[in-house]
Amino acid sequence: MSARKDKGTREDSMTLRSSSELADDEGRVFLAYAPPRTLMVMGRRDPRNGDLCVSRYAWKLPEVPWPGPDAPCERITGPEAERLLDSVERWIASQQNSRRERAKMTQQSRRQLLMKAVRDAAIELARRGGQYLPAPMPDEPVIMASRIESATDKSEMLAISALAIFDLVRLTIPNVTPDEVQDTIMQSLPYGGQRQ
Repeated sequence: MSARKDKGTREDSMTLRSSSELADDEGRVFLAYAPPRTLMVMGRRDPRNGDLCVSRYAWKLPEVPWPGPDAPCERITGPEAERLLDSVERWIASQQNSRRERAKMTQQSRRQLLMKAVRDAAIELARRGGQYLPAPMPDEPVIMASRIESATDKSEMLAISALAIFDLVRLTIPNVTPDEVQDTIMQSLPYGGQRQ
């Protein structure tokens, strides 16, 4: 990442790019910091335009002293360091938000997948009929489903247990747990409640 002022925007705004854009032997190493802030940024200064090219960042531990004048790199403090640290902090926050959004989307996708798998399993078990269904355990969530007898055209209500649904769901979602299936039944679908 490199940092440069954006023309036509706020004076203190910097754009970040990676120091990998410089040749390995190009640019002087710098360390930017601005006490009492603990964020420290290291990189190389682009010799062509003076941009601060960021390679890494870290937070200073309380027991570690601030770099002294004999540090083997350019020390950047003051307004230039403040602008760079502000930009790096904004970049870090945006990365964390992106990760949270991706995790949220993954969770939502899994929930939708589970809902569909549970629904499909309940339909399949209702189609098979009561003789193939294990009796639900006490206090086990169930889905109430209607099974129509084709010969008599009569409907029969079936209590389909979470465990029976789990047995089918795990065929399509291998790492699913019984608790996930029960939670999906309890939260997302019409169900018959807990058996007494």
